Amino acid sequence: MQSLNNLTPRGQKLLIGAVTIFIILPIFYLAYTTASDSDPSKKGSYYDKASGETVTNNNQTPETFGTDGNNQTYLGIADLLTIGVSQYQVTALKTALTDYGKTRTPQSQEYSVATKTISLDARDPEGKETADTVRFDVLVNRKDTYRATLRYFDITSIKLTLNAKNGELIYSSPTIDGSKTTNE
Repeated sequence: MQSLNNLTPRGQKLLIGAVTIFIILPIFYLAYTTASDSDPSKKGSYYDKASGETVTNNNQTPETFGTDGNNQTYLGIADLLTIGVSQYQVTALKTALTDYGKTRTPQSQEYSVATKTISLDARDPEGKETADTVRFDVLVNRKDTYRATLRYFDITSIKLTLNAKNGELIYSSPTIDGSKTTNE
């Protein structure tokens, strides 16, 4: 075996280059795979930009051991609680979104509230309007974005409408009482 001191200047440069490549390539590969927006179903988790949450793939175990992998996923909905929407109203919202999802083919499985778009409309100063209104964008199945209007009349009841970006009405729910539904 030849000593490193006996290498020609060209041989030393080649050796340094080869060692550098073997060190840097794995670092670039690791950085690329961590930041890649590749298909989330091929990874254990993904970052949902709308809600700001990191989501574990539903088909992974042991996180979902013993649960139905076909359950609906609701992201960012907890942020509605911070602006005065009650837990009953959140339950009713989940029911309304699930009812909407059943009208689609294939059926919707994931609903993500774009938390940065949540806004609470000002209340009617004359008191003629008894409902409060919250507006936000909702991303359905990671591809379709709708403008949601959530009207709530009391601590348990809501009515949800979903509109396309052009304003077209996509879905309008009946009034749903969250204290009488079991969508958790």
